[in-house]
Amino acid sequence: MKSERNRLPDELLDHFVRIYSGESSAADESALREFLGSHPELKEKFESLADLWDKLYLIVPENPISQQPNISRPAPFRRRWPAAGAVATAVIAVLVLGWSQFFTGSPDVFETGRGQRFVTTLDDGSIVHLNSMTRLSVQYADDQREVTMFEGEALFHVVADSHRRFVVKTERGRVEAIGTEFNVRFRRERLQVAVLDGTIKLSTETGPLSGDSGAQIATGGEQIVIDSSGDLSASERVNVSNVSAWTRGQVVFSGETLAEAVETINLHGTYEVKIRDDELRVLRIYGVFNAGDTAGFLSAVEGTLPVRAVQVSDKITTLIAIPRT
Repeated sequence: MKSERNRLPDELLDHFVRIYSGESSAADESALREFLGSHPELKEKFESLADLWDKLYLIVPENPISQQPNISRPAPFRRRWPAAGAVATAVIAVLVLGWSQFFTGSPDVFETGRGQRFVTTLDDGSIVHLNSMTRLSVQYADDQREVTMFEGEALFHVVADSHRRFVVKTERGRVEAIGTEFNVRFRRERLQVAVLDGTIKLSTETGPLSGDSGAQIATGGEQIVIDSSGDLSASERVNVSNVSAWTRGQVVFSGETLAEAVETINLHGTYEVKIRDDELRVLRIYGVFNAGDTAGFLSAVEGTLPVRAVQVSDKITTLIAIPRT
């Protein structure tokens, strides 16, 4: 049973979603005015939700790939979703999450599911792109802007602030940047940081900031990795266009193993690809694919490698080795 205290915000959110649904009527608008008139203490919260909507300005489903829409804040009581279906559902989900965090004072938490990408502007103007299957939180203090990445991949456009360092923390290590653009990928206990512009410091330390022990510096066009064993690599050159391709709805493979490629493809597709035979896992693959185009990926794999794709069910396709003759 819901308490009266919780019931009113739920009702407020219901009115908010109706107004933003793209199908709101004059009756919906009248009902909202009547509701806010009866509960004037919630008027400010409604406007805060509207402000939060302005910040959460882009969600793009990858199945199929669609052009990124231009979204501006509509006139009062005539605000509409940029698209229907999956986009509206995803926006509602993020609004619910963002709304609860917004009013409790807890860190803002952002999360994407399979086949989703998300872009948001933080309070300081920094922009964060989230790839599929990513979860992170954001919390600001007087001397630090801190992002905690639990899993996934994100591209950060950081606004310079000499008084507040920008830090991304993971279980494997910590990235510190001031006024830069960099991509962080943290999956399967492996942390990979590529710098598109500016400079970052990657450290194996996960606690409070201290000295430079166990740290490496990388500048634009370089990449550093902390592997699953905790070993920190030296910086190496990387193709930054390939690194950021996912923000444009593409997946680029330039010699990754088939196992790595399948893991990436599975983040975006509507069904899962599995590898049956271990000898296939180390084969190398090259190519550019639309994120979510699993069929195109499988076709390329079958055309270039000794592999056959077998559809096991609507949800699973298995790659098996073609016997040598």
